[in-house]
Order: sequence, then C-alpha cells, then structure tokens
Amino acid sequence: MNNLEVSKNTNKLPKGYKQTEVGVIPEDWDVKPLGDIFNLKNGFSFKSEYFSSSGPIV
Repeated sequence: MNNLEVSKNTNKLPKGYKQTEVGVIPEDWDVKPLGDIFNLKNGFSFKSEYFSSSGPIV
C-alpha cells in the first residue's frame, strides 16, 4: 500500500502532500484549469494525403 492509499484510509495526508478539489497532490503542484495552460486550435496536424478510408486510423 502506498502513502496515498494510507492517507485515504486514515484521513491523514502524507508529508509533502495537500488536499485539493481534484484530490491529493504534491504540495508544490498547482491546480489550474487546462484553458489557463494552453489553447486548443482547430484543424489537423498532418496533411490530408496521410488520411485513408481503409487500414489503420492515424
């Protein structure tokens, strides 16, 4: 059993961790919305010549 599993069972956080709205994370991590970190762009990341109607899907 790891430290995080122990903390769930005893309601005591392991040293160096904090409770957040997304769960238990290391103290030096931040919780941020993904939109604050990057922007999504529409479109394809490769040329249409690499698309196929059969075979493996890229």
